[in-house]
Amino acid sequence: MIIVNNSLKIENKEEKGKDLLRQSFDFMLQNKFEIGYEYLKDSIRHTTCYCFLEIWIRKNNHMIEIFKNQSTNNHEYLFCKSFVLSQNIDTLEESLDSIKKYLEIINDEFGNYLISQILFKQNKNNESLKHLELSNDQLELSCVKYSLGKLNKEKRIEMFYSSFMINPFSLCCLEDFHRIYKESDLKLASPIFPEKNSLIDIFCRENISQEFKLKYKLVLKSIYKKDGLFNIKSIKNLNNFILFLKENLQFFNPTLHEYLKSSHDFYIENRIDEDYCLRNNVEEDYYDENLDFDQQDPEFWDNQ
Repeated sequence: MIIVNNSLKIENKEEKGKDLLRQSFDFMLQNKFEIGYEYLKDSIRHTTCYCFLEIWIRKNNHMIEIFKNQSTNNHEYLFCKSFVLSQNIDTLEESLDSIKKYLEIINDEFGNYLISQILFKQNKNNESLKHLELSNDQLELSCVKYSLGKLNKEKRIEMFYSSFMINPFSLCCLEDFHRIYKESDLKLASPIFPEKNSLIDIFCRENISQEFKLKYKLVLKSIYKKDGLFNIKSIKNLNNFILFLKENLQFFNPTLHEYLKSSHDFYIENRIDEDYCLRNNVEEDYYDENLDFDQQDPEFWDNQ
């Protein structure tokens, strides 16, 4: 959540990624693979977890049909074909063959990410990890770091943390990040904010990660009101939670922390300006930061 050029910008990357994927599929169905390819790459830039995708493809099995009677070595087509076929166990080998041909033409972060996902489904974890690390070296993507966290046990918390900080709208990553944090013996620094922050309290106190995910989801939902306005306190609550995590960088990612210290490179935070929000259709709600979400007054939920 940042203020850019005097306008409030709040982007749910997960939802944006799904929307881009829908548009990509629409272009593929029209045999416009060059355009579908660009939308697909943009979807990967936004999306952390594609756990929903297999069900999507199953419900739209005509997506697989469009690749049955076509054959070309165009790299856009090969990537689209591999991506769609990778969601069906019966077409994994064909998907793998397509992405290998793609990588012979363009060895980029998207191709290495996709082949890693296929190899992972084939239980070839070492090969999958190799391609993930290569993709991560080429470009920092939330989905790549999230996958690295699943495969590299020594860097799980570092990768889940880094993935979540790129995309704090990924509930899947949030749940895994919180679970690994609770399994660790990390002692985090106290928040610098004078007011109580329920998200920080729940993050540190809640032992069941799925419960924390549900409460975090309520925060995301409460940002947007039915009348199109934003809830300033919900935005501030989420913003300060993200800042709290960044202030604990030294615990979650000590390597990056030392690098930033040595290079004098610091995070520049853009805090929400309450006066600005009130001037730009961001209204006060009935949210009480001193209460958990299940304790909020009925007026709070009436305004959602």
